[in-house]
Amino acid sequence: EINRSLGCFKAQYDWSDSFSSSIIYGTEQRAINRQDYYYKNNPRTGQFRSGLAIQERSERSNQFFRAASQLNLNSGSALDLRAEAGYDFQEYDFNSFNIQTGDFISDAFTFNNLQASLSLPNGLASVNSSRRKQRLVAFWANVNAIYKDFIWKANLRREGASHLGKSNKWNWFGGTSLAAQIDKYISTPRNLDALVLEVGWGRTGNIPLRSGLAQQQIVPFGPYYQNGNYSPSYIISIEANPDLGAEIAKTFSLATHAALFNR
Repeated sequence: EINRSLGCFKAQYDWSDSFSSSIIYGTEQRAINRQDYYYKNNPRTGQFRSGLAIQERSERSNQFFRAASQLNLNSGSALDLRAEAGYDFQEYDFNSFNIQTGDFISDAFTFNNLQASLSLPNGLASVNSSRRKQRLVAFWANVNAIYKDFIWKANLRREGASHLGKSNKWNWFGGTSLAAQIDKYISTPRNLDALVLEVGWGRTGNIPLRSGLAQQQIVPFGPYYQNGNYSPSYIISIEANPDLGAEIAKTFSLATHAALFNR
């Protein structure tokens, strides 16, 4: 069984012809419930485990919220300005549970009577569970301005991620570019309709998809024999990394755009 629900809500208020504010909320919820049973005579799995029952359940929640304001100014032929600023919040939450156990005295139980499995008291059952939760928060602004034959674009973003190290949870990202239609100021060939020169710079980043990489992780290592008994043991699988940060990329670009032969 897979149950999934999606929802989105948006509201906008126009303060004037050139200034407006809006909020957006979106959510995705998904739950998966799986139940399997392999009979004793099943050649794939069941006959090796004298029947095998599986119960699985996972739940995922993804929520997004944005509050933003937009400004549009158009003074005719001189200046066209569009600016936007806002706040973003996103939360992802996932949890799962799985149990596999076998050695049943009868196939009649299927997956509805797991306590009848003889694999449980003999330590042969497999049980797993997990939980991942992470948040992303950002404050951002974008500007797009056109003045005569010049175009200026800029954006700035202050972003924080909960699953980064405590020393590097926040980062600055952004970029800017300036373009000019220079054919109006220099002599060009007859078949060249337009020539634009553009220069730009940007700083972007990637963050780890997995949560928990900044914290120390301990996992079961298997039982060990001591004083006539088997006791559980654990090992450190990942050391704590308080300096875990985003992967940063800086880009500088210089480009020309040309239109030829009546575009």
